[in-house]
Amino acid sequence: MLSLPRGTPPRWDDHPLVLECRHKEAGCLAGLGRTREALAHLQALLPDFERVYGPTGEQTLDLRHEICRLLAVTGRPDLAWPLAAALLIDIRNTYGDDHPETRSVQDLLDKLDQLKN
Repeated sequence: MLSLPRGTPPRWDDHPLVLECRHKEAGCLAGLGRTREALAHLQALLPDFERVYGPTGEQTLDLRHEICRLLAVTGRPDLAWPLAAALLIDIRNTYGDDHPETRSVQDLLDKLDQLKN
């Protein structure tokens, strides 16, 4: 049972299952080729993930990575690069240099560098 201070209404929009459904909705949009809509959904979801899971929680880091990839796919490597660079710092601090996710974000940054040049 959810325990809240007396008089505090529950925030069901912050429930992990609701967040998961919203995330899956964005994935469906991307799968249908509606990547700009998917990107907008993920960007709107990010503050909620940060509030619920923390700014460097696994789910938040994964979402940030997904946003970077979609920005690159939608032709915005200029926007993706600074986000991916900040993400790499957070992932290194969270997982270390040898983690597969660290290498994945580094690879994304390398590809973004190629797109910028």
